[in-house]
Amino acid sequence: MPLGRLPVCADETDVLLEGSIDLLLELPDRTVVLDYKTDRVIAANRASVEARYWPQLALYALAARACGRVAGDLELALFLVRSGRISRRPLDEELLDVVADDVRRALEEGGS
Repeated sequence: MPLGRLPVCADETDVLLEGSIDLLLELPDRTVVLDYKTDRVIAANRASVEARYWPQLALYALAARACGRVAGDLELALFLVRSGRISRRPLDEELLDVVADDVRRALEEGGS
């Protein structure tokens, strides 16, 4: 089912993040946030490319959760278009810590 646009969801924070979720797949037991990436990826740099994008997908997942669009567990998926590879991972505490650090650092640097 096409998602269209998530409604704007806000709380009491003073931070506005903008982005587009490529695909939000709502399954009975989990919700999958999938993002398409067209980077040129070779086996030697695949892990670093994936590591660069997991925090972005985590933020998308948190936005979907805040808007009430999450059923069950959250799964993140990167579709690396050029290689045809899909990588998956759960939204876990380790990744949430990375996201919190990234957001804190961005705010300290002026929020851009």
